[in-house]
Amino acid sequence: MVNLQDPADQLSVEVKLVQDEIGAVTNTITQQQERLQLLQERHRYLTSPLRKFTGEILGRIFKATLELYSGRRYAKKTLLSLCLVCKAWRAAAYATDTLWTPLEIDIDTRMTPQAYQRAVLWLSRSLRSSRRLVIKTACLPEEFHHPHRCGLADPLVAKLLTEGLKLGHLSLKCGSASNHLGTITCRQTPNEGRKPFL
Repeated sequence: MVNLQDPADQLSVEVKLVQDEIGAVTNTITQQQERLQLLQERHRYLTSPLRKFTGEILGRIFKATLELYSGRRYAKKTLLSLCLVCKAWRAAAYATDTLWTPLEIDIDTRMTPQAYQRAVLWLSRSLRSSRRLVIKTACLPEEFHHPHRCGLADPLVAKLLTEGLKLGHLSLKCGSASNHLGTITCRQTPNEGRKPFL
């Protein structure tokens, strides 16, 4: 029997009351957290209709958006920005290989190792059959044997063409300051196997 005159018994009763109150408040907090989580999920669903789009549809939207930009450099930056929006957008962009091709590289005299790595990474995001590379340089074909004057004579360009990823299409555009432009275009047929492009 509890004797309320005894200070120890009074303390026990008080502890029990506090514990009961803590339990009730904890249960209320848990219920409110669950309700808040449900409301957050509902809000996320209602405010993001893009979540309903499949990766294929997002890829088509991205492609249509990038076709609005005539300058490929600006289109590249836009594509990279789309990849930074969220995981779903990045996955959709990576799954749409036509977004990553053609890759156009302007070379004045030398290709840097960083530019080489970026080119390989960029091309790796597209399927071999649709992989297209366009290399533009200001030198004329008769300057090919002068490495200091022609970007196409650069060792990293040669490495990209011989050891890099297999290409479906290659264009080499050579022009001088007088706008004389020569173009060499090559295509590999699918049955050519794993030979280097050049």
